[in-house]
Amino acid sequence: MQYLPLPLEPWVDVKDFNAGMLHQYSVIRRAKRGKNRKPEYLDVTCAFDIESTNINSIQQAVMYIWQFQVGTDLTVFGRTWDEFIWLLQQITQVLETNVWLVVYVHNLSYEFSFLKGVYDFREDEVFCLSRRKVLKCTMFDKIEFRCSYKLSNSSLKDFTRKYRSNT
Repeated sequence: MQYLPLPLEPWVDVKDFNAGMLHQYSVIRRAKRGKNRKPEYLDVTCAFDIESTNINSIQQAVMYIWQFQVGTDLTVFGRTWDEFIWLLQQITQVLETNVWLVVYVHNLSYEFSFLKGVYDFREDEVFCLSRRKVLKCTMFDKIEFRCSYKLSNSSLKDFTRKYRSNT
């Protein structure tokens, strides 16, 4: 089985992230229709993942590092939820009015169990297929997390094999 090599750089600590780099991506524009305009989206594929571990003595899972991928250009990483919230706030500040960023998360339901502890989701910001099966959620009225597992119905291994770039 052949795997494409993963680039080791550019990785950037969240403290060194410059949200202005998002201006290099175009916006997918929609035709204007009526008063209730739907959001437009930044034309870049983003992804989010956390690494966690269980502490058996307190029966608690904890996140110890997170990664946020911006296209094929940049991987941002951090260690705390405060850093992650700061990153999202920086991103929302540079997005134009009515422009959203879509972020794919493989098994969003798992990451959501952590996110709901650091962000107070409104009822209209979470769309579930059933109890504890989150398909998408929105943070800061501009960042939409979507579950690539539910959308693709594939394990991460099969998903990457199927959608891997041939370049």
